[in-house]
Amino acid sequence: MQSLLLTTESVQTFLDELARLAAHVIEPPASCGITVRRDGQPYTVASSDERAAAVDETQYEE
Repeated sequence: MQSLLLTTESVQTFLDELARLAAHVIEPPASCGITVRRDGQPYTVASSDERAAAVDETQYEE
């Protein structure tokens, strides 16, 4: 992870790669989303794939 942090050019690129890596280090591979709160509202800043992004959006609607 340190190497990834040192070699990526932006925070967004780092978060995108981190989500993809996290989803693939477990067996079987999964989906991963990284969520932050802004003004009390959840917001997905990165996801490993479209499925993770869709699941996050569904959770936010509830």
